[in-house]
Amino acid sequence: MQRLPPELKGIVVDCLRDDRKALLACAATSNDWVALSRSALFSSQGRFESIPSGDPRIINQRSIQAFVRLLKSPDCTLISTVHCLYLEDPSEGSTVVSDELPALARLRSVQRLSFKSTDFGRLSSRAWRVLTSHFANTVRDLRLDFILFENSVWQISDLVQPFRSLETLSMLHATSRVTPHKRPSSPALHTVNIYGDVTSDVLHWLEILSAPRLHTITFTATPLSRVFPFLKRLPLSLTRLDVLNGIMGRAKSEVSMRDLDLSCHQNLRVLDIGDFTLGAADRALRLIIATHAGGDVHFIPSILARVASSHLEEVRFGLIPGKRPRNGDPPPDFIWNDNDEDHTADEINDILACPQFAKLKAVVVRVPHATPERIEYIRQRLPDCRDREILRVEEIGRREDFPRMAFVIRRSLL
Repeated sequence: MQRLPPELKGIVVDCLRDDRKALLACAATSNDWVALSRSALFSSQGRFESIPSGDPRIINQRSIQAFVRLLKSPDCTLISTVHCLYLEDPSEGSTVVSDELPALARLRSVQRLSFKSTDFGRLSSRAWRVLTSHFANTVRDLRLDFILFENSVWQISDLVQPFRSLETLSMLHATSRVTPHKRPSSPALHTVNIYGDVTSDVLHWLEILSAPRLHTITFTATPLSRVFPFLKRLPLSLTRLDVLNGIMGRAKSEVSMRDLDLSCHQNLRVLDIGDFTLGAADRALRLIIATHAGGDVHFIPSILARVASSHLEEVRFGLIPGKRPRNGDPPPDFIWNDNDEDHTADEINDILACPQFAKLKAVVVRVPHATPERIEYIRQRLPDCRDREILRVEEIGRREDFPRMAFVIRRSLL
């Protein structure tokens, strides 16, 4: 690789910013790779939650041919060192990038594979064979964003079925109809992440696909009316549940976060129930943050009171003020205001002090602008968690997926 021209070296480093092992391999080939790789090695290594547009790590229509030529170079050592492969087609329903899968089959160690905007119904038969045979043997983490299928009632099932080592499946805007023509099975699958809208067919398919090994599931900006019935059918093996920014119905008779029932999940270890607006919220915020139909969302105690697991080690939730002063930031007591006779904090403190929550190692409260004054205020309102030294305060604005989720929610409401 040391004989590659500088422009190709730059492409490699940009494409591998999230793959530390491959970057180290680049740096080890010769001295002139070290500087390029070093800057990427110590840049932000974000969580694999969403695919930002314009990210240089993604193989798209502009970079696919250069990347294929690079792999064909006799001096290329990426064949055994690339572990993450992100493929983004130029528009929904395209296969310009994905049809190059046969050329990418030279990569022997891909463990994380992501597709965005691909129409698998139009994928060439050769590319389909490479995907479901070669890559299926090594991939453990598969992500499907805005994916289309020609005959979705069977093809989505046949896509996942060959990935026998698959441990994590993530899907964004999973609105396909799924009717498996044979009982699906994924022996190693233990984590499912759903972003945006999802159909009941997909949830039923996931239920069959993952049971009884599923232990972690995340819903982000997903309609609660479909999520909650699905949760009741999940196996007892579930140990982590994240319900983030759930979309509730507009009518008061429809499902809200108050209806979340965790009484059947007795092995739960980690629970994240999202970020909530306290008090009246404007319409824009209501689309982004899970809110009660009436405006107040003081139902966090109701959710915690229905937790049946005595093994819970971590509870996470976020609080956002519904009303803000026109000038300046809210005061420290913007979360729970005694003048409004708000006893939510007292109820949360009393519930978490019960013997059932004796194994708690962390109670994480997310707030906007976590200044020292506000952190101290929250500590005073949750004295039991403070005295047990398990209380942590995080800043909501630092969650990398938050701006992305506003886009996801708008799509799911169309």
